[in-house]
Amino acid sequence: MKLLPDSDSKILPVSILALAALLIYFLGFHGFIKEHISLASEISDQREQYQRYRAIANQREELSEKLRALQDNRQDAIYFRAESNVNAAAASMTNRLKQIITAEAEDERNCQVISNQTVRQRNQERFPKVTVNIRMRCALDDLVRILHKLEGDVPLVFIDDLNIYQRTVRRSRNQDDTPQKRDQDVRFNMSAYLRG
Repeated sequence: MKLLPDSDSKILPVSILALAALLIYFLGFHGFIKEHISLASEISDQREQYQRYRAIANQREELSEKLRALQDNRQDAIYFRAESNVNAAAASMTNRLKQIITAEAEDERNCQVISNQTVRQRNQERFPKVTVNIRMRCALDDLVRILHKLEGDVPLVFIDDLNIYQRTVRRSRNQDDTPQKRDQDVRFNMSAYLRG
């Protein structure tokens, strides 16, 4: 019984040699070459990213000058509160409301702020928001003028959650029981934004 072909045949040694070369390649070099190709691709990506960042870094001075110019020429800056923190802005907004009441109300004694409370913001926004919860008593005509003036001023103040309750004041028992004066109990939030 003959297992090997004739020695004249060159196919067997060549195939054994090819099989041995493939076995050596896969056992010894395939992982190395595959890792080398992967690293070469990663290095190429890193070089491209480096070139992009370098191009951006080269524009830094130019972009910084443009940013400074924009910040200096911001035309919308007048719409933001100038104060640096929420408490100072809330106090300023409340004082402005009282000034408007003095200027716009027919009788300042019948239109006054009962209470004010700064509301802390839970959600962060792009610009810090200042909100003051106001409760006041005022006649409707005066209230309309005051709110119109308050929302029309610069820096901007926004009125929301406005609730108006009718309050009737009656004369003493010695006089007739017809209503004498109608004041509104008014509750609202006034909000503004800081420059950040």
